[in-house]
Amino acid sequence: FHRGAESAGGTVTALYSALADNTLRALHHRVATELPWAEEGFVLVAAGGYGRKSLCPHSDIDLLLVSDGPDEGRLQDVADRLLYPLWNNRLQTGQHPGTPEEIVARAADDLHLQTSLLDLRYLAGNRGLYQRLKRTVAEGVRGWRPALLARVGRENKARFTRYGSSVFLLEPHVKEGKGGLRDFHWLLWIARLMHGLRGSYDLLLAGLVEPEHYRQLMEAHDFLLRVRTELH
Repeated sequence: FHRGAESAGGTVTALYSALADNTLRALHHRVATELPWAEEGFVLVAAGGYGRKSLCPHSDIDLLLVSDGPDEGRLQDVADRLLYPLWNNRLQTGQHPGTPEEIVARAADDLHLQTSLLDLRYLAGNRGLYQRLKRTVAEGVRGWRPALLARVGRENKARFTRYGSSVFLLEPHVKEGKGGLRDFHWLLWIARLMHGLRGSYDLLLAGLVEPEHYRQLMEAHDFLLRVRTELH
């Protein structure tokens, strides 16, 4: 699929994300016909790499299952109907259920969830509840920002120790090793935390990188995506 295609790594992950979107929206529509409250009292949200439309084969489909009130039984009913069809088809999901306030409170001590919440995208359900989630996350981010930025060096040094601190390894870890996809993710997260940027193109628009450096960065990112999808 990749051979001869320009930006094919990003194309594949975007198409795979769109496939997951269509599947989840169809599942939500079916659930909403069976449980009418799921149309107005619930919103399904993509997060993390899936929220960035950068879903790789065999990666977790990271979801927020957001309700407008703390009714665990009702939310569990929706979650079961949404997630079991995915699990039955051997799709891995990372799910975070709760109200916007509960999810953000849970993220206070969870680095993975904090970074996942920096990349949110609406899928299905109540758009007003989605806006409430975004406001609640924005308030949470203001509180996490200093501690999260302070962890950047420590977390990445630990990652390099585990997965490889040299780009010249014979078998580098494409995602977590030094110079891998996770470094690109951290670049975007830091830009979002410090400058409020929304995506990679904003690095260029904000003047944080020169046009030639931006081109090199995006070509390198696409190459790593191509390698990762080919390996999978």
